[in-house]
Amino acid sequence: MKKPAELVFIPYAGAGHLVPTVEIAKLLVSRDDHLFITVLIMKTPFGSTATDTYIDSIAV
Repeated sequence: MKKPAELVFIPYAGAGHLVPTVEIAKLLVSRDDHLFITVLIMKTPFGSTATDTYIDSIAV
């Protein structure tokens, strides 16, 4: 039996890093049932509206 693995991704707070990080996390999880990924997203006071909207759309 395969042991579960957990990864934690911490992307830089910007759409250029955030979106690809979330997409690669989704791809990895879809390929392996024993993989769990947490993406830590830190909102910054100078964040853009587009980044905040994206974060709100993917939040669980």
